[in-house]
Amino acid sequence: MGGVWAQSLSTPLGIILAVATPRGVCRLQFVRPPLATAELLERFRSEIEPFLEGRTLWEGPNEHLQALSTQLQDYFEGKRGHPTVPVDFPGGTAFQREVWRQLRRIPYGATRTYQEVAQAMGRPKAVRAVGQACGRNPIPILVPCHRVVARSGLGGFSSGLDIKKRLLRLEGAFA
Repeated sequence: MGGVWAQSLSTPLGIILAVATPRGVCRLQFVRPPLATAELLERFRSEIEPFLEGRTLWEGPNEHLQALSTQLQDYFEGKRGHPTVPVDFPGGTAFQREVWRQLRRIPYGATRTYQEVAQAMGRPKAVRAVGQACGRNPIPILVPCHRVVARSGLGGFSSGLDIKKRLLRLEGAFA
């Protein structure tokens, strides 16, 4: 059955708690203030529980978290586009997972409005639901909800607008 691995990663935007199953990364959480991995696991245990599915939680990297660490470092240094580490969506509704898959199709350096995402999914009236799915995205950066903006501005971001702006600037999509 395998396990679930968790590791804290240091980035230019702060500490990220990363969680992965044998299938891929299932959770990225920006953390303020910085804490040790064991403290992070305790703080976010209720959010990690759904991914366990009876498996053991291990502190440290598995192959996906090792790849993620390298890819995020290159991403933040401008050496690569979007990280390509596998993801695992054990949570969320079918509609949310459909939105998250659609978000992964938004190219590095580009943005889409909530309306454009809904239309690309063939659900032009689901704009508000797309926004809600973006807000519940468990894997920011890998599922690039920061690339989704409102028609009249940036829109929201679960990790804060400052981080959204910095990610978009890094990708050249925001001046």
